[in-house]
Amino acid sequence: MARPAISLLAGLLTVSLAAALPARAAEIIHVGNDAPTSIPNCAIDIGITRGIFLRHGLDVQPSIFFGASKGQPALIGGAIDVMVGAGSEMAFIAKGAPELAVAVVSGRPADMALVVADSSNITSPAQLKGRKLGISNPGGLTDWLAHQVMRSEGFAPTDIALISAGNTPTATAMLRTGGLDAAVMDSVSAYTLESKGGARVLQTFGPSVPDFAQGVVYARTDFISAHPDQLRALLAAWFEALDVVVSDKPTTVACILTKVGGDQPVAERVFELVRSEVSPNGRFEPKAMAVLAQSFVDMGVLPEKPDMAKLYTEAYLPAR
Repeated sequence: MARPAISLLAGLLTVSLAAALPARAAEIIHVGNDAPTSIPNCAIDIGITRGIFLRHGLDVQPSIFFGASKGQPALIGGAIDVMVGAGSEMAFIAKGAPELAVAVVSGRPADMALVVADSSNITSPAQLKGRKLGISNPGGLTDWLAHQVMRSEGFAPTDIALISAGNTPTATAMLRTGGLDAAVMDSVSAYTLESKGGARVLQTFGPSVPDFAQGVVYARTDFISAHPDQLRALLAAWFEALDVVVSDKPTTVACILTKVGGDQPVAERVFELVRSEVSPNGRFEPKAMAVLAQSFVDMGVLPEKPDMAKLYTEAYLPAR
């Protein structure tokens, strides 16, 4: 047999063998979300449904937790490998939690709002002194934002009673019955309540907290050590999905309606807010880190400001 024919036959056999072999299975990674109403976290849903994570060799298995008090134990305990939560949760790392912050997915909390009951005579945050303010859970984003309101108004820690409502439906019911005078919640719920006459939006937090890390991705340290390439692939895919969040209005609006509810006009209004908060590169900006460090002291979470550089790493971020 001539040499070209032998080469051709060898090539055909190689192709046939490759076709017969099973495709390499995607690596399973368990990703938690302890801020399910945060719109930038639509990136998880979009990344899964559009196959973005799969294209990076990952089979993302999502889990939802309501608040840091549930999400952090799941991450630390190994039920999940990676989690997206509030930037305020970096305090857990300063206290010794075996994890690191590995990416900022959203900055200013533009999709969060402070609301009061529709029948309330409160017209400014300054009138919240002596009132009951609802948050989801201690240590999470709503708690942090409530303390920012107190700090900006010069209130003492005892000037406002912070009430853990757990979730938005409970906070809404408490507003209606007088169990709360005000509440911190996502903007979709806030504007939906306002449109139905159940509450009034006192302010959104984007303008008042311009330097912040609202949404942060955390990874357990043992997972980082054992699966560095998997973490790099995850973050690369995550930021591809975030590009869809900010650029594809119909897709993001549909995700808002599915995740949080509301109606089309409200979802479109919130989409415009979200576009201003999504991080373009995942970096931990110095001003935002300084704000967080100071807040840990103001909230009584830590006795002094931590060295924020020890709480995060940018080594696994995609080049953008």
